[in-house]
Amino acid sequence: MGGNVSLTPGSTPDATAGRNNPTVKISSLFEALLTSSHGLLTRVNQPSAAVLVAQTAIEVCTARLIGKLLDKLGASILEYWIDNRLQNYNIANETVRSLYQALSSDTQIAQQSFWQRLQSHVQLRNDIAHEGRFATQAQGQASLAVTREVIEYLTSIAAQHAIALDT
Repeated sequence: MGGNVSLTPGSTPDATAGRNNPTVKISSLFEALLTSSHGLLTRVNQPSAAVLVAQTAIEVCTARLIGKLLDKLGASILEYWIDNRLQNYNIANETVRSLYQALSSDTQIAQQSFWQRLQSHVQLRNDIAHEGRFATQAQGQASLAVTREVIEYLTSIAAQHAIALDT
């Protein structure tokens, strides 16, 4: 869901003509998760939770992009089948990355400057989720930074394909 939504309840276009009505942009889920991760890190001092939420943001963005690419290619019927076979939408996972590359024709993602930092972030996320490890503030900041880079990269790929990820 995207676009602007009027905050004026019960209004019609004719009733609000000429007024400067406030609007709010409804962000995509991955953007909301990224914002939440930032808040967990900076306002609540929970770097481990911030890392987990940041990875979720990447996976939501990746899933959205793959779904939109399938739709654009006329193959949306495969989305359910694919979704049931992937354990997650972790772009650092070879299977997910291969699917993404096949659909987007982007063979350069693993050569991007963020790639090794993404691998470290994913390893930290796994250690937190499965081993009970705690992230430091610096690790949380690094994870949030690489998450932003990955999401910016994926949204730029979406734009190259004339895909809006927030609709």
